[in-house]
Amino acid sequence: MPCPLNSGSPGVDDPMMTWGATTMAGPAEPANPITVVGRQAIHDRRGRVMAHELLFRTAGATTADVTDADAATAEVLISAFNDIGLDELVGDHLAFVNVPRRFLVDGLCRILPPERVVLEILEDVPVDDEVIAAVADLVDQGYTIALDDFEFRPELLPLVELAHSIKVDVLALTDAESDATLDRRDVRGRP
Repeated sequence: MPCPLNSGSPGVDDPMMTWGATTMAGPAEPANPITVVGRQAIHDRRGRVMAHELLFRTAGATTADVTDADAATAEVLISAFNDIGLDELVGDHLAFVNVPRRFLVDGLCRILPPERVVLEILEDVPVDDEVIAAVADLVDQGYTIALDDFEFRPELLPLVELAHSIKVDVLALTDAESDATLDRRDVRGRP
């Protein structure tokens, strides 16, 4: 049975907690620090919600404090799929899930339904032959791949070729960098 969703505020029955642009969901009134799932909408060019990124958060925190990426991903997945329920979190939208190196190379991502998730490879995952082979295999199995906080480096080209989407943090770029990045039609070097 999915856990109840509660804002944590007395007298408020809103099923989702909101801090800024991130919505939080998790068990009500924890006795100890617990993990909640942050949900951040991903919009298309017209401003319509097309997906939600699921984020690791500790109850009461508004930003991530991840010291172990494997444990954080595991906690988000357990909460999203077992405790809360993916339909409750994202409805009929896709769920972008951050996946660390171990989840890629050890095949742990394969337990996730490829029709419901986008596997998001973070910028700190070292790109080597093992990661490239694992990502290629996941693509062959029908998984959708996204690259997060993308800044082009030549060693990323094999992942760029495999990725279905590339997320750029335009707020972290200067105006000139943002214009140059967004003006590029194709990071693969094609017009």
